[in-house]
Amino acid sequence: MSKEFQKGLVSVVVNTYNHVSFIESCVNGIINQSFKNIEIIITDDGSTDGSQELLREIEKKDPRIRVLYSEKNKGMSANLNKGLLECRGEYFILIAGDDQMLPGKIELQHAFMEANKSVAICWHDMEVFDSATDKILYNFNEKYSPPRNFDQHLFYTNWFFFKPVIKLIPSSLMSRTSYFTFHLWDERLKYTNEILHALLIYAEYPSLQLGFIPKILGRYRIHTNNVSTSAGMKKYGMEEMFMAYCIASIRYPSISLQCKSHLDYYLFMHLLYKWIPEENLKYFERFYMKQSGPIKYGYLKFCRLLIKWNILFVFFKPLRGLYKFLGNR
Repeated sequence: MSKEFQKGLVSVVVNTYNHVSFIESCVNGIINQSFKNIEIIITDDGSTDGSQELLREIEKKDPRIRVLYSEKNKGMSANLNKGLLECRGEYFILIAGDDQMLPGKIELQHAFMEANKSVAICWHDMEVFDSATDKILYNFNEKYSPPRNFDQHLFYTNWFFFKPVIKLIPSSLMSRTSYFTFHLWDERLKYTNEILHALLIYAEYPSLQLGFIPKILGRYRIHTNNVSTSAGMKKYGMEEMFMAYCIASIRYPSISLQCKSHLDYYLFMHLLYKWIPEENLKYFERFYMKQSGPIKYGYLKFCRLLIKWNILFVFFKPLRGLYKFLGNR
């Protein structure tokens, strides 16, 4: 998608579906930001819980707000694409309708991007909280490590069990819109669309730089309807993960080896910790042996023994120390 973007303007896309209990808090956090040069595009995916009625009232609060309604639920990708196509700003922020911005978020990220012209995407730490009690569960980057580059985020492997693992939350990102909208989200995928979107951007711009602001500038809500912990994610997440990396490999053969390496590790971890339903374990073990080869399959069996003896992390401690000494971690 190629078009001219308005310099200095920040486009905030709020992706929402059945968030009637959360959406007003989310939008208030945006309109109360100290940085005022923003447009707020709310995309509602055919909510049936009263959200659309509430959004019609919210829309009257601020002339910067536009709400795009759907009559029926079309899925997260189609819903987000509506917002992407409407963006006019030089910078882009995506936030889920159940998450929250903290004061100063947009101002600090905008200043960071203005001062670091080579950075395409920056993000910040997030506060993870329980929706029912408002209790802070943890700060995201105390539990997970921020990636230093795009390779580390998309092709993460942790064969020797380094801690913490590398992750980030999409609601913490600010991107230059020209990068983020280079591809739309693939509407065939429901649970791994953001991964495929990032893979395609990386494949087109492999040298783009990332930035990290070590401040808590947002809140990620944990509740019963989180997509990342849903029954659908558990059932179809692995299948879609393979689809995302295979699609990226076909479109961009230059990253096919990186994609295969990551998928080997992804399946290895699911088999090692038995995150796969018991009735499917044998099938995926055979698939892993054919997909990854006998050496990695033997390594899986070896690590299972270490878990059984409760020495997995102890066994690999010297290797982790060596890697750290050599500057690899």
